[in-house]
Amino acid sequence: MSHPSRALLLADGARLLMVSGTALLFAAARGSLPLLYATAFVLGAGEIVHRSATLVLIPAMTDPSGRAEAFGQLESSRSLFGSILGPSLGGVAFGASRALPFAADAVTFAVSGAIVAGLGDVRVREPETRPLDRASSRAVFAIAWGHPLLRVLLLEAGALGLAQSMVISLAPLYARVRLGLDDGGFGLFLAFTTVGAVAGGLAAPRFWRRGRRTTATVIGALAIDGAVYLVTAGMRSPIAAASMFFVFAFATSSLNVVSATLRAEHAPPDARARIGILYGQVIFGIQPVGALIAGSLARASGIPVAFVVAGTILTLAALALARPLARAVAAADN
Repeated sequence: MSHPSRALLLADGARLLMVSGTALLFAAARGSLPLLYATAFVLGAGEIVHRSATLVLIPAMTDPSGRAEAFGQLESSRSLFGSILGPSLGGVAFGASRALPFAADAVTFAVSGAIVAGLGDVRVREPETRPLDRASSRAVFAIAWGHPLLRVLLLEAGALGLAQSMVISLAPLYARVRLGLDDGGFGLFLAFTTVGAVAGGLAAPRFWRRGRRTTATVIGALAIDGAVYLVTAGMRSPIAAASMFFVFAFATSSLNVVSATLRAEHAPPDARARIGILYGQVIFGIQPVGALIAGSLARASGIPVAFVVAGTILTLAALALARPLARAVAAADN
């Protein structure tokens, strides 16, 4: 991906056209469930392209010393606007008109495209090797798996994606059945959790250091997330559970920033975008599996059991990956 800004414009443009058409159809009372499925597909595909291009664009526009801060600001803004402001305003807009949320979304993509256009055509100079952006997914996986650091981060992403999807898929049921929250209380619960994610993204650059500090951040975040799932499995207090999920979101956001910075520094430049897509495929691809496992466990044994299994997965991942990650980071830094 030698022109990441073009990829960003393509992703924003495709989503702009899609949600604009969806808004017009709903305004004309022609909206349908298949239309929503198609819209969700285009939005999801555009998000993968946008995130992958961002992984290429940020290293091209920042010095190595400023990459962690840039990724931290990106993580925090995504949490703030995507998890707090967006859903809140979207709910209000939907109450006024079914077409209004899509029309508002079209405006956000137009503004995003204008900002990217203002950057100009940012070109990433690739090394004199075969461009790997067009290589097969199997070849890109082989590159990531053959790199000791990227392999550990890939395993970390898989474990985190699996465990998170198990808990997130049950979050509404957990809040209602275990914590006794109504819809409004659940909204506040999610908002407080997202504040933790915003804070974690902003604080992550302080944790970013080469060597042991980096390893401690990644493994510590996995261990903290696992502990939160294990502890909250038996909780009944909404305040206590919200406090623990605040800690979970803080740790996860910090982990995401450090992991993205590590990939940006050590992934082959001509494969950076495809490796970013690969990580997205692992995280998003494993989520349905986690949701199915969580649903089966909750039905058979109760919600706490699903939380305990998710916490155990992350705890074991932290223990198993600690030494390989430390060795891989040390070798990469040298």
